[in-house]
Amino acid sequence: MSSRLSVLLAAGSGRRMGFVKQFQKLGNRPVWKWSLETLFAAGVSRVAFIVPEDDVPLMEEALRDDPNSERVLVAAGGNTRGQSSQRGILRLLADIAIENWQSTYICVHDAARPFLTVHDTVRVFERAEVTGAAILAQRCKDTVKEEQNGVIVRTLPREALWLAQTPQCARADWFVDAYKKCDVDCVTDEAMLLEACGRKVELVEVQSFNGKLTVPEDWKYAEWLVMEKGQSE
Repeated sequence: MSSRLSVLLAAGSGRRMGFVKQFQKLGNRPVWKWSLETLFAAGVSRVAFIVPEDDVPLMEEALRDDPNSERVLVAAGGNTRGQSSQRGILRLLADIAIENWQSTYICVHDAARPFLTVHDTVRVFERAEVTGAAILAQRCKDTVKEEQNGVIVRTLPREALWLAQTPQCARADWFVDAYKKCDVDCVTDEAMLLEACGRKVELVEVQSFNGKLTVPEDWKYAEWLVMEKGQSE
């Protein structure tokens, strides 16, 4: 029987958005709470919630009255996404016996993707439990150009292109092995880390909107979507 753990990343600075989006309310809930509730509903037993160092006391206080508070570990992030993810994963594994790592699966999810569904989360876990690693991704629908100095060099065949999303899930021991072999500051997501170590990572096509809040226009769309779908509660 495998176990499911998760790292929820909310340690970004919000530079492009203009504010720290993860802690703002979307509907009647903070952005981070949308994902946290989804992860637990998908069968995750424990979450490492990674936030900026100065916000650790704030988040511990915010979680005090949450029904899942005892299953959440709040920890400070690093200088890069890779460092924050690594800190979260190693924090979770500190509570697990080494012999159980092969049957433990950890997914890393960006709190800035609040519309993740339980269904898509479960699908990623189930695929990783078969293959060792899987990520949620979207097929590329646009025509993609490669450029040099602002001039198109070639058009890439979009049939083979996917846009990586989160959650990104893998066996716990695969992550541990990757941290021994690869520099987390040289990768942009968990799939890239595993690829660099020779691991095969499967793609799970997203079935529901799972957009990331990156710029102010994303926030406006998210607020409209919440209002349109009546998801504020």
